[in-house]
Amino acid sequence: MKKTILFILLSAFLVYSSCDKEEENGDSTLHLEFDFQYENNNFIINQVYTYPLDYSFKIEKLQLYISEVKLIDQDGGSHDLSKIIFVDSDSDENGITTIIPEGNYTSITFSIGVPQSMNGTQDPDFEAALYDPDHPLSLSNAMYWTWNTGYRFVLIDGRINTNPTEDEEFETLLSIHTGKDYSFRTKTLNLNYSAIKDNAGSIMMTFNVEEFLAGENDIIDIAVDNQSHGTNEGLANRLSDNVIKAVAIK
Repeated sequence: MKKTILFILLSAFLVYSSCDKEEENGDSTLHLEFDFQYENNNFIINQVYTYPLDYSFKIEKLQLYISEVKLIDQDGGSHDLSKIIFVDSDSDENGITTIIPEGNYTSITFSIGVPQSMNGTQDPDFEAALYDPDHPLSLSNAMYWTWNTGYRFVLIDGRINTNPTEDEEFETLLSIHTGKDYSFRTKTLNLNYSAIKDNAGSIMMTFNVEEFLAGENDIIDIAVDNQSHGTNEGLANRLSDNVIKAVAIK
């Protein structure tokens, strides 16, 4: 009888301790937002910008995938935020809302592109048409290469005026779409974020679009190198390197 009572008391204590610990740790709401900037101003689709090589250009469409997003806490623990996010620079709503444990977070890790396990390039039975219209990988986002059985990672479409001092004709097409596994890029950014129990907070990730084509260490001559659709590996890799470097925490 004494053993039974002792067992009940011990069980009650463990349940109470577990609940108390859960209450102590708690959860917090996080808004992860994405912002497109051009030289510290809001990036605007179809706006004419000056290119470093004395061209004028405008981007008519800019979309990309962010994947495998994780927060790293001060103890090195990893907390998944999202497996895949579709981001459209022309949308007013770019971001996700999720729940994370309260605590201090020191970095965020993410990739640009669609992971091989989700891309269908290695799976003959993959069917992109099975995704609901509101899913990031839905065909409704027009990011799936049907002919190439895989997703575009970054899509940039626009037009270039190579002689802006002589005319206003945007005579050259700009169309660079990455999407092969070799264009998948991963990055970790430092941050100082405290998630407070029962409170909501936000983290803003900024895409500095001026660095997508004209990176700090690689300015692409878009009058010459302006087309890639899964075949121009060199240009796709140059763009991929620039894009991943152009992401920052605001």
